[in-house]
Amino acid sequence: RLLAQFFPAISFETIYKIKSLAGFGHIVAIVMFLKEAGRELIPAKLLTFVSSVFGGYLLFILLSPLKLYSYIELPFVVLESVVYIGIVFLLCRSLHKKRYGNLGRLGLQILICAFGCIAVTIVEIFLYQNDFLPARVIGDFGSLSFVILTSLILVIRFSDAYDTIEAMSQRLLNLDKIKDEFLLNTSHELKTPVQGMLNIAEAALESSNSPANTRQTEHWQQIISIGRRLTNLINDILDFSRLKNREVRLQMAPVDIRPVVGAVLDAAGYMLPPGKIRLLQELPETLPAIVADE
Repeated sequence: RLLAQFFPAISFETIYKIKSLAGFGHIVAIVMFLKEAGRELIPAKLLTFVSSVFGGYLLFILLSPLKLYSYIELPFVVLESVVYIGIVFLLCRSLHKKRYGNLGRLGLQILICAFGCIAVTIVEIFLYQNDFLPARVIGDFGSLSFVILTSLILVIRFSDAYDTIEAMSQRLLNLDKIKDEFLLNTSHELKTPVQGMLNIAEAALESSNSPANTRQTEHWQQIISIGRRLTNLINDILDFSRLKNREVRLQMAPVDIRPVVGAVLDAAGYMLPPGKIRLLQELPETLPAIVADE
């Protein structure tokens, strides 16, 4: 009626086709909704069959004239009522067997009420149009209830998803905290034996510091260099943990950069193949000190 009032140039057949497409098209949309929300509650093959049958009828309505498809409209109205009643039955059976799918018990109960409302509304429309009822009693209340109840299901699902994400985020934060504590404790446990090995190597280097033991001296120096690198790595892990907890306090002071660069070059020199690459420090003697953390 509204289309006829606002668009008087549209023919009656076009308006009736739009009405039929809207009347039978919603069941295809509902079947697609059930495929996603109730995939464990209703057999997927049954939903595919229903969507195929009504999808084919919609295509038939779109391509055929009014006189042709209106002859088989009544059987599809009856089939639509049967489909909704069957959906309510299958959902009730799933509730009885305690198979709630991803909706949960409350969501499944609401879904049963929603489809019960729309099924009663469709049956009432069928009885009214075929003169079995003098007037519609429920009216559009059933359709409105269906929309409200399905919207409530979506709200519950979004709320559950938010709670799940929040719980997973809290679990990840706890795991990250456990990881930091593990690294911190492991670093503390490693620092003492590494420092002890470093002291032993330095003492052995002092006792073997003679021209006859040049090769052995180089080995001890390499052990000391690797030990210092490992000590620095442990200190970096400790500093990283302190940075995350905002416990690092920088001790800013003037620092001569040349000894620092020399130490880095000495540590890197043991990682290079002998005789192929040389690392040289060419910083001027007049280079001023920089302010940095000691």
